[in-house]
Amino acid sequence: MSDEIAFRIQLGLILPKLQAAIQDDLLTISQELMTVIQAGSLDDQTVELDDIKAILMKDLEIFVDRDIMPPLDAILNPPVEETPIEEGEVQASDEETEAEE
Repeated sequence: MSDEIAFRIQLGLILPKLQAAIQDDLLTISQELMTVIQAGSLDDQTVELDDIKAILMKDLEIFVDRDIMPPLDAILNPPVEETPIEEGEVQASDEETEAEE
């Protein structure tokens, strides 16, 4: 897929859906993270937005790898079902094996 097509898909399809579906929840989670980082910091230290972003991005990557990719993989690569062998077929092949001996 060309970079231009991927970029158009990202901006036109994925980004608006993410904004509609998770923006408020992700902002709330980010604020909670900021509060936890501030509580663990010394009084004179400021919370860096880059630190919050790095933690969020790592957690999003783990979330996607653990909870999103496996179901997608199952859709793209469904397990191959073995055809059950009926009892008569097994017996026939057993009989053929005995006849060959």
